[in-house]
Amino acid sequence: LICSRVISASGLAVVDQAWLGPNGDTVSVFSNFDLMFVNRSRSGVYTCVTVLVSNSGSLTSVNTSTQVVVYYPPKILSLQADTYVIQGFSVQFKCAFDGLPVPTITWSFSGGSILLPISINLNVTVLTLMDLTGGNTGNYT
Repeated sequence: LICSRVISASGLAVVDQAWLGPNGDTVSVFSNFDLMFVNRSRSGVYTCVTVLVSNSGSLTSVNTSTQVVVYYPPKILSLQADTYVIQGFSVQFKCAFDGLPVPTITWSFSGGSILLPISINLNVTVLTLMDLTGGNTGNYT
């Protein structure tokens, strides 16, 4: 990240410059800031605070911010265990996941067709099967 040094024709000069991280902590006291060892916890708004002084000695602060978004691969967090259901009843299979951008989650039956309906709420996808028969016996992944 680079924060340009602002020196204008109006007689303002840079006195101090620092980068603040997403939590408001100082992450660099230089105008150039290398964001290293990037992981998803480093996502957020980074702000460069530049303190300027005028010819008369008064101080002014100028802030410039940038949003950093860290992408990370999809991951299945939990998958429902084997389930036994009585014929004629309904069942819901749940799968918790994470990833950015948000991954597309699909369900399949016995390695074949993709199944609907599914719903997604707070990184959990739910496959709902209603009015089950013996034809619904198999592997759902």
